[in-house]
Amino acid sequence: MDTIVTSSRSYTRGINHATNRYNWWEFFIYKVKIMADIKLSKTLDARNMSCPLPILKTKKAIMGIGIGEYLEILATDPGSESDFQAWTRSTGNELVEQSVDGSVYRYVIKRTK
Repeated sequence: MDTIVTSSRSYTRGINHATNRYNWWEFFIYKVKIMADIKLSKTLDARNMSCPLPILKTKKAIMGIGIGEYLEILATDPGSESDFQAWTRSTGNELVEQSVDGSVYRYVIKRTK
């Protein structure tokens, strides 16, 4: 459980054990602070590519950035959601963000190896 401290109040991210509810607002504040600190090193446009091309292009692109840097991928393949989750688990890289805007899927991956 992480603690987020603001100037006037301390928040705990995770499950509120008193109510057994997830503190969504606190998690949102935490996520916004984390995303504000991320500086993207490279953006990969994998739109209009089908499996396995987005993963293959990502593998090549991630080797072109340094360890600890971030790669942004834009894709339109709906299957890319599960592909990127599995790929980051198998390679040890970190899937920092995953979002969808219309038909465009956005991923931010941190290179850890």
